[in-house]
Amino acid sequence: DLKMYNTTYLEPTGLSFVNQSTAGDLVKLVNYIYQNHPDIFLISREKEAELAELKSGEVRKIGTVNQFAGEVDFLGGKTGYIDEAGRNLVALFDINGQRVLFIVLGAEDAFKEIGDLKKTVQECG
Repeated sequence: DLKMYNTTYLEPTGLSFVNQSTAGDLVKLVNYIYQNHPDIFLISREKEAELAELKSGEVRKIGTVNQFAGEVDFLGGKTGYIDEAGRNLVALFDINGQRVLFIVLGAEDAFKEIGDLKKTVQECG
């Protein structure tokens, strides 16, 4: 339905090299999620969340590895890493009133790369 013709998701955990996509297809996915399921972005922008175990009711805090989480201009995103693909990051920001999406695939340090790109965009606007 999303016309992500260069994407294959065969394994549900996201931790296998058989799941592959392109930056172009990830743009389609992000746009779809942002427009139809914005709550996913609200969750992914938080530094930590509280989860309650259903049986015991015990509450635990979990944190994110996303270095942009909690920043005022960060709208949400998704990190990813497997040995075969390197570090991947999809990050959506509000920069000067505009939504700006950054996608970095196969990076050694995706946070640094997106941070540098973000800084460049901010300086241009």
